[in-house]
Amino acid sequence: MNEIYYDYVDYWKKEGERSKVDSLSFRLTREHEVQEKPIIDAVKLINPKSILEIGAGWGRIAKLLRGAGVDAQYTAMDLSYLRLQQITDKTIGRIVTDFYTYAEDIHYDTILAIETLMHIPPDIIEDFVAKMKRYADTIIIIDYDPQEPRDIELADHNFQHDYDKLFPNSTVDQINYVQKLRVWQK
Repeated sequence: MNEIYYDYVDYWKKEGERSKVDSLSFRLTREHEVQEKPIIDAVKLINPKSILEIGAGWGRIAKLLRGAGVDAQYTAMDLSYLRLQQITDKTIGRIVTDFYTYAEDIHYDTILAIETLMHIPPDIIEDFVAKMKRYADTIIIIDYDPQEPRDIELADHNFQHDYDKLFPNSTVDQINYVQKLRVWQK
């Protein structure tokens, strides 16, 4: 196994404490707004009974889906306790942990990872995705397409992965000029 470029667990725990963003002060960017309808449409089409969101933060996607009438059993997972505490919907479960080391033997109909996998180091991404596939029948992700030219340099905590290889036979919808929504099903 290759060397991990940075300690993503430590980084995101600290980031969660540093940026105490809540749902009232968070401003959606145009990039966030164009994600909303494709996420809602994909989840409603699948109609899952249970959802695990990896990298849930303060619950933007959970709130979005609840507002759209998705009533699945919802579990938000994040490395930051402070961010998860900002989720006000009491019907949403919260797990403070790293999915990579998560050891519960539980199954979800759907796993969401919205702008999350880009933060997973290349040396563990294949194992991380394999674990996602063991835990769910459907995986929905939005991340940056490595095939698209980037006019900015990636930060140390961002990585480009070959999502076509990681999620073969997935349906792909272009969200904007660099982001794609992928739906992978067993």
